[in-house]
Amino acid sequence: MNNLVRTTITLPQDLLKEAKLRTIEENKNLSLLIREVLVKELRGINQVCLKKAMPKLGKYNLGISAKFSRKEIYADYFKEKLSS
Repeated sequence: MNNLVRTTITLPQDLLKEAKLRTIEENKNLSLLIREVLVKELRGINQVCLKKAMPKLGKYNLGISAKFSRKEIYADYFKEKLSS
């Protein structure tokens, strides 16, 4: 991380105290702890967004590399329609 920048954030006092205690436990500085938490959180959000962006068609999750044919999709669709 060669391109670090300084910024100012406002935190509740109890959260800052908790963060500082964690830095002591983990032998890190506050900046490193905040960077790690942000990276973990933002990557987690990206994974959730990806999952929401992948649509589903019936039992077929289009976000995965499952193999199925158009014939199977329509057969399942019509079976469900006819049974309703």
